[in-house]
Amino acid sequence: MTPIYEGNNLVPSRVELQYVGIDKQGKLLEIKLGGGKEQVDEYGVTTVTLENTSPLAKIDYKTGMLIKEDGKQAEEGEDPNSDADENEAAIESASDIEENTNTNTSESDTNNVAPQNRIVYVANKGRSNTYWYSLENIKNANTANIVQMTEQEALNQHKHHSTTEAQ
Repeated sequence: MTPIYEGNNLVPSRVELQYVGIDKQGKLLEIKLGGGKEQVDEYGVTTVTLENTSPLAKIDYKTGMLIKEDGKQAEEGEDPNSDADENEAAIESASDIEENTNTNTSESDTNNVAPQNRIVYVANKGRSNTYWYSLENIKNANTANIVQMTEQEALNQHKHHSTTEAQ
């Protein structure tokens, strides 16, 4: 792995990975992970350059610090996405939505909501790869760390619906 820096930045904006596969007989195997960013040279070495980005965090590449949603730099050791009041409001809002969904709509109405508009819940401050339709079905999660988003947003982040929750 080779980090690629821009200017005087402390954090690389990209990383270059090089790898090769060898079978039991010592012959080269071409390893393709997909995505169209890979190149294989005449020696069988695959090279891929990956952007050092995150859908859940903004990085100040010059300092290496995370940037808060308001554009200000997070203090060292501070979670840039944690604001107790915002988290409480989000959970209350999610609870209100869940209550309204349960009391004002039938099960069939809930299932007929278009995926791009349906609200889903994601544990671990939105970092979980799994989403749920109901807060009640999320087990062993800190409710302060559950975020809501539309199902389409979850799908765009390559998340999948919980295998333990009915559709």
